[in-house]
Amino acid sequence: MPLDRWWIDAGWFPVPEGAPWWNYGTWTPDPVRFPNGLKPVMDYAHAKGLQTVLWFCTETVRPGTWLEQNHPQWLIPQLEYGQRSLLNLANPEAHQWAVEHINRCIDGYGVDVYRHDNEIGALPLWRSQDKEDRQGMTEIQYVTNFLSLYDEILRRHPKMLIDNCCAGGRRNDVATLRRSVPLWRSDVWGAPTPMQSMTYGLAMWIPYFGHMTGYFDPYSFCSNMYPSGVMDFDVLNRNQNYDLLRKLLGQWRNLADNLLGDYYPLTPYSLEETVWMAWQFDRPEAGEGMVQVFRRPGSDVFGRTIRLQGLNPEATYTLKNIDRDDSWTASGKELMEKGIHLVIEQQPAAILITYKTL
Repeated sequence: MPLDRWWIDAGWFPVPEGAPWWNYGTWTPDPVRFPNGLKPVMDYAHAKGLQTVLWFCTETVRPGTWLEQNHPQWLIPQLEYGQRSLLNLANPEAHQWAVEHINRCIDGYGVDVYRHDNEIGALPLWRSQDKEDRQGMTEIQYVTNFLSLYDEILRRHPKMLIDNCCAGGRRNDVATLRRSVPLWRSDVWGAPTPMQSMTYGLAMWIPYFGHMTGYFDPYSFCSNMYPSGVMDFDVLNRNQNYDLLRKLLGQWRNLADNLLGDYYPLTPYSLEETVWMAWQFDRPEAGEGMVQVFRRPGSDVFGRTIRLQGLNPEATYTLKNIDRDDSWTASGKELMEKGIHLVIEQQPAAILITYKTL
């Protein structure tokens, strides 16, 4: 089960005794667990052919951390909680420190993917810094400097991928997405119906995103299929069906390019457990694509006709259900006008159909 990247998330920094792992604000490796720093870990990953991902929550500062003790003048306290502060990127010194320190970490440790998180809703804190007739000035400078932080990372590291997390998909504005991608699209994950519904809507706007893929059963795995998947498996548990997992991961790898194709919803949107949901990813430049169809657990409908979109009506396509050996052909016109009649006997269950022009 080959991986592409080794992901180090929260907790790699020192945490005082009795403090929770999310006590961020000291952005250096924990000397107890990493006496030689993070570079040996990154070097080992690179030797295995893996890229590395390192998580930062730079804007959030907790009590007792390096930033809180050394530069309180850079912070905006979140008074209603009293346990965390916002690193004020509108402050030129704070902004410059963030730029230089993050880039030093990237260079010194050997980071391939910079992961940027944030857990504070900043708007009331920005407003607290401005007089009534100057509201918005801190926000403007903060956002400008935040984007320039990304720009400087990319200027110094042109091949760098920036993962924009920010409390799970809460910074997916156009300006940020021009510089980054959300490899963790939401802090809600797992259950098939919400994941299907999230993909249904998000794929209309964002072509590349990631999320958790931690399930062995085909229905849940197919519901959690994204352009970028985060593997969440307890590999010390030898009693799991790893043959099935290898099969599912192999299917995903063979189909992952299609997940970046043109997106077409094929059924109405719904969170109800009694419906079918389907969509299509089409790559006209390659003459291929795929259709994902889900019969949810409460649906009493055994069959549906799904009409495809965006095909070449004059072309002939070979279609295949990836879980079966059979294949068939149909014209693009037939697939778009008459559609495909599908029968799913189990509930819940999913069908994944690929197609390619002859």
